Amino acid sequence: MLKAYADDSGSDGGGSPYFLAGFLMGSEHWAKFADDWQAVLSQRPAIEYFKMAEAANYTGQFAKPDFYGNN
Repeated sequence: MLKAYADDSGSDGGGSPYFLAGFLMGSEHWAKFADDWQAVLSQRPAIEYFKMAEAANYTGQFAKPDFYGNN
């Protein structure tokens, strides 16, 4: 069975270009990827999920004082 993941950028109506990207692969590959991705997220400094907008703006998961070692 094939599974897909897609995400968009620029859909806020702010006049910027709209982008849509995605990945398509077999479910057995997604299972392996999910395990590998969770291992990366669990590395120090651990985060629960990754969202590029939060990383770029130091918000959400990246606003944690300990993320940068600054308790």
